[in-house]
Amino acid sequence: MDAANWAYRALAMLLAAAMAVAAWYFLRRPHRDRVSLLLFLLAIAPLAYASLVWGAWIDDRWLRFGRQWLVWLPCAGAVWALNQVLSIRRSLDRAVRWQRIATCACLWCLGLAVCGVELGAPRDRMAVIVAIDHSRSTELVPEVEARLERELRAARTSMRSDDRIGTVTFGANARVSSPLLSRDAPIPRQQLSIVRDGTDLEQALRRSLAELPADSAGSIVLMTDGVATRGNVDNGVAAAVAASVPIDVVPLDQVHISNVRVVKLSLPPSVNDGETFDVRVVVESPRDAELTVRQFENGRLLRQGPIHVQEGQSLLNLRQVAENPGLHRIEVSVSAIDPHLDQLPEDNKAGAFLRVRGRTNALVLTRDAAEVPVGSALASAGFDVTFDSGRSAPADTAGFAQYDLVVLDDVPADDFSSDQLAALASYVKNVGGGLLLMGSPNGMGPGGYCRTPVEDVSPVAFDLKQDRRRGQLSEVLIIDDSGSMAVRAGPNTKLDLANEGAVRSMNLLGTADRLGVMHVDTQPTWTLPLGTVTDRRNVAERIRAVSAGGGGILVPPALQAAYAALQDETSALKHVLLFADGGDAEGAPEALHLVARAQRQGITTSVVALGSGDDLPTLEQLSTLGRGRFYTLNDASKIPAVFARETVTAARAAIREESFSVAVHPNSGVLRGLSFDEAPRLAGYVVTLARARTSVLLSGPDSDPLLATWRTGLGRSAVFTSDYGGSWGRDWANWAPAAQMFAQVARSLARSQDDALVRLETSVREGQLQVDVDALDSGADLDNFRNLIATIARPDGAVDQISLRAAGVGRYSALAPLQRPGAYLVSVQDALTDELLATNGVELSTGDELRPTGTDRATLQAIAQQSGGQLRDTLAGLFNDRLPPRFAYVDVTPWLVLLGAMLLVASVALGRLRASKTRVVLVTAPGEGPLHATLPPSATLRPAFPAKPTASPGAPQTTAEKLLARRRERAVERQKH
Repeated sequence: MDAANWAYRALAMLLAAAMAVAAWYFLRRPHRDRVSLLLFLLAIAPLAYASLVWGAWIDDRWLRFGRQWLVWLPCAGAVWALNQVLSIRRSLDRAVRWQRIATCACLWCLGLAVCGVELGAPRDRMAVIVAIDHSRSTELVPEVEARLERELRAARTSMRSDDRIGTVTFGANARVSSPLLSRDAPIPRQQLSIVRDGTDLEQALRRSLAELPADSAGSIVLMTDGVATRGNVDNGVAAAVAASVPIDVVPLDQVHISNVRVVKLSLPPSVNDGETFDVRVVVESPRDAELTVRQFENGRLLRQGPIHVQEGQSLLNLRQVAENPGLHRIEVSVSAIDPHLDQLPEDNKAGAFLRVRGRTNALVLTRDAAEVPVGSALASAGFDVTFDSGRSAPADTAGFAQYDLVVLDDVPADDFSSDQLAALASYVKNVGGGLLLMGSPNGMGPGGYCRTPVEDVSPVAFDLKQDRRRGQLSEVLIIDDSGSMAVRAGPNTKLDLANEGAVRSMNLLGTADRLGVMHVDTQPTWTLPLGTVTDRRNVAERIRAVSAGGGGILVPPALQAAYAALQDETSALKHVLLFADGGDAEGAPEALHLVARAQRQGITTSVVALGSGDDLPTLEQLSTLGRGRFYTLNDASKIPAVFARETVTAARAAIREESFSVAVHPNSGVLRGLSFDEAPRLAGYVVTLARARTSVLLSGPDSDPLLATWRTGLGRSAVFTSDYGGSWGRDWANWAPAAQMFAQVARSLARSQDDALVRLETSVREGQLQVDVDALDSGADLDNFRNLIATIARPDGAVDQISLRAAGVGRYSALAPLQRPGAYLVSVQDALTDELLATNGVELSTGDELRPTGTDRATLQAIAQQSGGQLRDTLAGLFNDRLPPRFAYVDVTPWLVLLGAMLLVASVALGRLRASKTRVVLVTAPGEGPLHATLPPSATLRPAFPAKPTASPGAPQTTAEKLLARRRERAVERQKH
């Protein structure tokens, strides 16, 4: 017996001794009887039972206390109340005794309720969780949805009244689709968000186990094709065995199809620039076939050609020369020339990442993909420079990751989609890339980057709320909310995006500015009357709540209402922004004279036209007459950026055009070796606000940032708020130190080359991302004392950070779950120095879930045998195979509380009854009349004191007689005087 058991036995002995003392004290009471003895034994029974349990002399299987350490409470209360009962003589007042007995029982019941009394008994009821596979591979099962619904109905027919059934839906993740319900309960209809590109049987079993109650005999039914691509099913089965839960299996048999697929693609982790490397592809075909192979690099087709493969698996070795440094995504796809050989094209493609070591590369994005001075400066400094337009920019983070530096030069935000802006920000923060933002009339704030992810990674804020810089702005936004605006553009409708643009415009205005928002179909409606915005959150909710409906927009009434509201405004700047459908702007020609007249009154008008149509020329003419700007959009996702850009431009606060000389801030290592004493003057810049951790290297008038840098996440970014070679910085293009300055800034921003002492490998194993790092120290020996962190940028924009653990001599590893298809970029850094050491990635394609084809009946049979379940063909009669009754406990606390409440009511009633029977004593003196008193009808008259024998007949014996005698003596004395 261990020390803990001895301690419990010692405690039990102490309690037994305390109860013995209490019993001895009770037996010495003068008014004890059999009933009192029985009550005392009942009062101390819970403590005695707990003492026997603690001493391990009896088992608490049939009765147990949820809070055993409180078991003294009912005993102490009951013994105290019983002691009060025994202190009252039975011959005096029986009502008092019964009242205190009721109080004793009430305290005893309530004390037991606090202890949490539970009664145990074996119960014959079953709870079954049906885990249903909804992964993408079940699409190969004929009529799978109809069969699942039919099987669940069949399972319910064999249920008893106490039985329960629930369902768990799983793919790469698992969620409860229906809680445990009785046979007659309605089945809930839920649309669950299940990641279908994976099958995790372990997670399905663990989630099912968590749903099984402890008071029922539970079992799990697994309906799946058995092809697990995630997790470890053996661990899930072991957890079920430990919980004594059998697992029945209903196989979902896939139909056999002819399929050509890519089994695996492998690349070396890194190569040097100009080096030849092999792309190894394993292809499987149902028979000898002619295939077409296509190879892509970063989404660009490199080669295409026919190839002959034999039945089964074949290895294709594609040789390629590494031409461009950076992180590249290599993809290979195959297709059968005979389409009957390939009935499942989703698994015909695979991808991987390759790190090419070489010169630092940069992507310069300009308006027309033309070479600009900043790109030439980088090229002369040894950068491999690629010029492109914003509309041709990479679509995701992996696309930007092939470059070490990205430069935005005179590119507005509406040239990018919202996903591209988010990808660019993720490239800087999570992949360690560099970003250089160049100022221009179309860059930074004027370009519509306010309130975008790009502003989040910028060292300066593109803030308009600088009232000292500009005049007050009064702006009216006219938004088309006709039925055509209900068309969806991705996850949102066109009107949702326009409303979001209005909210973004509102957030850009200062406290002195005034804003009005009008929604128009056939009649204008003021969603926000023109005025100062105070409660921005409430206004944003009102704007976003507007839904589409009605006919096309009538332009003249809308403009007339907007101009009427602005006519009496005293603001220096008055502006109207009209958002309309390019093919459904009714009455636009009739509004031309309204716009011209408003312009003469100082009100400018801009137009945003969505889509193409016959009204585009007239809408453009409206903006020309209104001295505003005209925007045509085919991509509705760019609407918020255009609204923000137009608001910034209308406010005339973001651009300051005047000649000035730059001011140099000291202690700037980036500008080491440069002198700005002879620097030409600049003619303008974009007004911005430096953030708290920003390093301002050059400044302009009023100490506004001109050149600023900072670190954000794993990367760095910088801004040059003037332009280089444009209308503001034309003279700087001919000043040699300027090119050197941009080259040095670019070097400080660009992502560093992978550390030569660190080798990073990434791969996909069993649906998980495997990260392996081999590290050497400065002496080229294996380094076992590194503290490494891996940052994983997921395709949905989420970011994970995991610590790498030592997995061998100089080797560090980690695993991370993969769910959604796409590119996963991995960046490894030193946790102590924050130094970025290496970058790589993996590609999870849509077809990975479909590659292991065919139902795995062997695995399913093993799951059933190991857990004590059975292989079923149907769920019919599921509840007829009864499991052994499960010993379950019922909490009787509610019943004890109810009984205690009833006893409390009884105690109060007895007290009221006792009060109603008031005892009144009438005392009269000999020879005097009776004393009169008013008594209740139920009052009883009894002698005040029991009669006692007197010593002599003539002498007063009682106190009352003595008092009366003294009263008579005083009356006699008064008569004498």
